[in-house]
Order: sequence, then C-alpha cells, then structure tokens
Amino acid sequence: MTQFTLFGIIALHAGTPPVVSQTALSVMFVSLGIFLVGVGFGYLAKNRESLLQHRWILSSAVALTLCAIFSVMLPSLVLYYGDTDVEFFSSLSGVTMLHAVVAAPAIIIAAYYAFGILPKKDLKKWMRWTAALWIASFAIGIFLFLQMFGLLPSLPSMPGM
Repeated sequence: MTQFTLFGIIALHAGTPPVVSQTALSVMFVSLGIFLVGVGFGYLAKNRESLLQHRWILSSAVALTLCAIFSVMLPSLVLYYGDTDVEFFSSLSGVTMLHAVVAAPAIIIAAYYAFGILPKKDLKKWMRWTAALWIASFAIGIFLFLQMFGLLPSLPSMPGM
C-alpha cells in the first residue's frame, strides 16, 4: 500500500501511524504476560481462591486485549479493506484475514469465560482451545506487524491472481 506523511508521521497500510501500531503491540505483549500468569494460576489452582485469582487475571487480559482490538485493530481493518485499491490477494491481506479468523474465536470464547457464560461441562477443554487460539493469534499478529513494517521478505501473491 501507499505510504504517506501525516503531520510528520509515516502512516502504514491503513493510515495507522507506527507509534499507534507499536503501542497496540506493546499492549498485546502486556496482555500476553497477564495471560500467561493467569494460565499459571489455573494450572496450579488447587482451591477456590486460586481459581478466582485465575479468573480475575484472565478477565483483565481479555479487557486489555479488547481495548487494543476496538481502539486500533478493528479501525485499521475497516480502513484497510475500505480502501478502493486494496490488494485482496496479497500476502498482507492473507495474513490479516488469517489473524482475524484465528483471533475472533479466541477473544469471543475468552469474553464468554470472563462473563461466566461458558457451559460448565468440559470447561477445561474450552479453556485449552482458547489458550491455543490466543497464543496462535498472538504469533500471527507479530508476524503481521513485522510484515506491515517491511521487516520480513515479501511473500508472493496467491497463485492465479
């Protein structure tokens, strides 16, 4: 996508300044740290108090992640795909869509858990799937961030396009 200067700040593919993208990534690293601490509490939880700490810690990670999603990621996604000259079959677009597809179930299930909406049956299975999706979406998000900044070699476009 085209880069342009906006008040002396280089803007990226969706018009999002790098400082905003870097701040969102920093928030996500903090969220990951909180998430890992919460998972540790869940793994070591032997009593009701530890499980309550596990839930509060993970709920704060969900809240922090939702702030980053609604303040930076969703607006960037809408601006990117709302652009008239977007390259739908580029590697950046593919990684963006993969990130959205993997992250959406993770954050939805995590928000359900934070509000206590998940079924009581097979709760550990749901939590394990959420943890796996959360970690995968975080890794894909880092890859996407590096790709946006041009720090990774360009991947070829999808075949046939």
